[in-house]
Parts: sequence; structure tokens; C-alpha cells
Amino acid sequence: MVPVATVLLVGYVMRNTTGGLTMALVVEGDHWATVDTASYMEESLHSDDIDTVRVSERGAAEKLVRSGEADGFVVIDDAFARGVLGGERQTVSVGLKGDSLGTDSRLERALGHALTTAPLEVFRKATGAEPLPTGGPFEFATTYQYGGEEYDDLDHVFPSLLAFVAFLSILTIALVSATRSRWLHTLERLMATALRRSEFVLGSMLGDGALAVIQVVAVLLVAVFVLRVHHTGNLGLIFLLTLITSVGALNLGIFLSAFARSESEAMQMLPLVLVPQFVLGGVLFPLESLPPALGVVARFMPMTYSVRALRDVMIKGQGLFDTGVITDLAVMVAFATFFVVLGVRTLRREVA
Repeated sequence: MVPVATVLLVGYVMRNTTGGLTMALVVEGDHWATVDTASYMEESLHSDDIDTVRVSERGAAEKLVRSGEADGFVVIDDAFARGVLGGERQTVSVGLKGDSLGTDSRLERALGHALTTAPLEVFRKATGAEPLPTGGPFEFATTYQYGGEEYDDLDHVFPSLLAFVAFLSILTIALVSATRSRWLHTLERLMATALRRSEFVLGSMLGDGALAVIQVVAVLLVAVFVLRVHHTGNLGLIFLLTLITSVGALNLGIFLSAFARSESEAMQMLPLVLVPQFVLGGVLFPLESLPPALGVVARFMPMTYSVRALRDVMIKGQGLFDTGVITDLAVMVAFATFFVVLGVRTLRREVA
């Protein structure tokens, strides 16, 4: 059932991604072809579930992107319209947030479709003929609000990759380790001593937590000094966020071990926990594009807040006390604490 559930979840999300993204159209000029091109582009973007908002100057569009009210913008002016009417290949100014590879890719695909169909409609309306510009009707001149030209695909993907790898590795270790304690009856012998159940859970957390620290340090050293991953924010804050992610996964693993009677059962549990985190937590798909019901589910997953916080720090350069980062960090700590409490309660039921 695990592979079936995985395929169903991924397939459903891919087939039912919704809007949630907004593109600002900068319409500079009053030539009829400029206005018509913008209108055709709006229709095309709406058909791709991209909302639009019109502004009259580039500065206003950039302000919308900075405030989060738009995810990108495109400039359509009279020079572009006249070039379309002349059947010439055009360079289009595009601005993107640059904080999510999935969001940027989706907007670029939608823009590519819009900028292929809209100019053709305008040219056909003016001449009644089909234009065939050499090499295609346009090319992008793209700028990014965050990141920059030096940021490649790895730089944009790495915050999500870092969160998921930290979560995956520590969850696996904690789940198998705690399950083995039960399977070998180590837990029963410990509980026969004066050791409290909460002390056992916290001791397990500290023991595996030391390994989590080593793993996080190793991963960050490789990322920064070997892969040369760009990061705008503070490296110490990146370490803290990754460590909190690992601690949350560690506590979740201790809790889940109560439901596994062997290491084999524990390993079978992993996909059921990890796949939803991967698909719905912002690693594979932008949170804004998820179907509404699954978007609600995603907000109850620790990966959602870890990925978002790491992106805010590594790509946007935000600090600990920026609203988004401190809020996400607080939620991550709450998740970790919640799983500690669950671990103690399930342990109490099991050995009572």
C-alpha cells in the first residue's frame, strides 16, 4: 500500500495544483497593440491559474514583489508592441522573487505561454497573417528580487534539500534506535530501575541529538566549502534552524517507535511519514499551489515551517527577529516539544 499511496498523493497534487500566484503586468504606453497584448496575456495567465494585477510603472511592480503581493512582473511597453507588429524578435523584461525554484519555474512557463500566444494574436489582428520570427517571438531579460544571477538551481533548491535531509536522517536513526530498545527488551530493563519515563525520552533525545549536531555541521561544511552554496543569511542561524528541524524529527521518531514492534516495521513506517512531508511541505511543490484541503494539511507538518524559514534566511537574508523567521522557528520548537510529550505519554502506556 505504501507505493500506491505515494503515487496517488504525488499524482493528485500534480494534477490539482491551484493558483495562489500573482503576476504584475506593467503596461507602459497607450498604443492599441500594447493594451491588447496585455489583455491577451491576462487571459493566458488566468488559464494557467495565475492571478494578475496591472500597474503603470515598473517601480510599482517591484514594490508589489517586495511586499509579497506579487510573485513577479513583466513589462509590456509601446516598443515591444511595435516590434510585435513588425514581426521582430523581442526582449521582454521580467522580474521574479527568486526565493523558490518551483514558483519561478511555474511563472516562467506561464509567461512563456502567454508571450507566445498574445503577440501572435495582436499580429494576426493587425495584418491577418501569421508571424514567424526567427528563433521565436521573444526572450527573457530576467532580474530577481532575491538571490541573483550567481544563484543556480542548487542554491535555490538547497534550503529545501537541507531541511529534508536533516529530517530524513535523524528520523530514521531515532525510529530504528528506539524500536531496537523495545525489541531487545532494553526498555523493560531500564523501566525496572528508578529511571523515569520522561528521563528515558530526554536521554534518548540528548544521545541522538549529539549525532544530529555532528550531522548538521558536516552537511553545512560540505555545502559551504565544497559545493559553494550561496547563502545570504547568517550561517549560525542556518545551523540553528537545521538543528531544530533535526530535534523535531528525533522526537517524532521516538514517538513513532511505540507503534513498531521490529526494525522492519519501523522502516515500513518511514515512507508514510516522509512522503507527505516531501510532497506537501514545500520541498517538491510551492505551498501556495497545493489544493486547498492539502494546503490545510501542510500547515500541520513541521517540514513546511523548516523549509520556509531556511529559504527566508539563505535566500532572502532575513535574521532571527524578522517576523517570518521567528514565527516559523517558534512553530518548529512547538512541534518538537509536542512530540516529546507524545513520546512520554505513549511510553507510559506501554510500560504501565
